[in-house]
Parts: sequence; structure tokens; C-alpha cells
Amino acid sequence: MVSHAFERGFGVLEMIRQRWVLLSVTAWAVACVSVFVLLWSYANVPGAQGMLPVGWTAATELERPDDRAMLLVFAHPKCPCTRATMTAIERLQREVPSSFATRVVFYEPADADASWRQTDLWARANKLVDAKAIADPGGTMTLDAGAVVSGCVALFDRDGQLRFWGGITPSRGHEGESVGLGAIRSVLRGQGAEMTSAPVYGCEIAGACVLSMEVCGERDGDASIDE
Repeated sequence: MVSHAFERGFGVLEMIRQRWVLLSVTAWAVACVSVFVLLWSYANVPGAQGMLPVGWTAATELERPDDRAMLLVFAHPKCPCTRATMTAIERLQREVPSSFATRVVFYEPADADASWRQTDLWARANKLVDAKAIADPGGTMTLDAGAVVSGCVALFDRDGQLRFWGGITPSRGHEGESVGLGAIRSVLRGQGAEMTSAPVYGCEIAGACVLSMEVCGERDGDASIDE
């Protein structure tokens, strides 16, 4: 009698143990999947994308060249994802040399001193061929252009017409071929006929709440930069 009671008690304990193990394994699997989904979303979901207003005029310090295209990049100097954008630009300079000049506009808070922007991205931008890094205190130029995410790129052809707007990396912080990179390469080689765009992967340059719908809403028509 005692033996049977002991066996039944042991069986109940074993059943509880098995269920506990099953629940633990299930919870662990769910946690792993959740982390994977979060990481995938972080890397592959593009940021908000504004659009250059029609007739947008860039500041004079951009110094657009008359004899070739201009690649205009909007960036946050502390965004690690933008390193992949710099790598993509370096790749374009090797593949289509002497076909474009580069201007990298770096956002910085209005009350920041010069040391705030002195990061590896600022230094790397200044080392690009025929390039210039430009400080944008308060983000005036950046916000006027409708750039929301670091790594947003605009390509103007030699006539000042906007030919590309968007990102040039395949995902957040990842290097390699992308839709944007291919589109810009085609334009620089004289193969692209229409204005194209691509998703931008990166950190928000400034809080999206400061952007009005007038700035970040899509516009019809092409934008151009005054000569």
C-alpha cells in the first residue's frame, strides 16, 4: 500500500518535472525568437523618409561643381550605421572615379561646440576624394531638405537635377550591393534616365517630432539645386 502511494507520488513529481522542463524550453525558444525578430527588424526596417521640396536650394557652402555630379549626404556624426554609407561612397569613387563630388552635411545641436562633431565619420568624410564635410548647427539645412535618417543621400547630375534620393546600404549598418548604390552607379555611367529612390537605413538625425508634414511629406515633381 505504502509502495503504491510512493510510486504514485513519484509519478506526479516526475510529471511536474517534465512539464516544468517543457515550459522552460518553450519560454527559452520564444525568447530567442523574439530577440531574433527584434534584431532583424532593427537591421532591416528602413527609417522614415522625407523628400526634397520642389525647388529646394542648397546653401552656398555646398559649392556644387559645374562639370560633374554632386553626391549630397545628410548624416549624424555619431550614427554607427552611417559607416556603411561611407564605405558605399568609397566604393563608388573606385568604380566611377572623377564622376562626382561629395558634400557631407553633419547635423549638430545648435549649442554644441566643434568637438561634438569630431568623430570617425567626420574624419572619414574629409578623407573622401573631392569631398567636404559641412557642419549644420541646429540641423537647419538638414531639416529644410527633409532628411530624417542619417545616411540619406541625394545625387544631383551636372545640370543640377535631382536623380536619386534615399539610402545606399542594403540594411542598417551593413555593407554591400544595394538598390540605391546600383541606381547611383547607373546615373554616373549615363545609364539612368529617371529619378529613383531607395529606403534609408540608419538612426534618426533629429527627433522626427520636429519635422512638419510640409517638410517630410512627399512632393510631386523633381527637385533641383540652383547653380
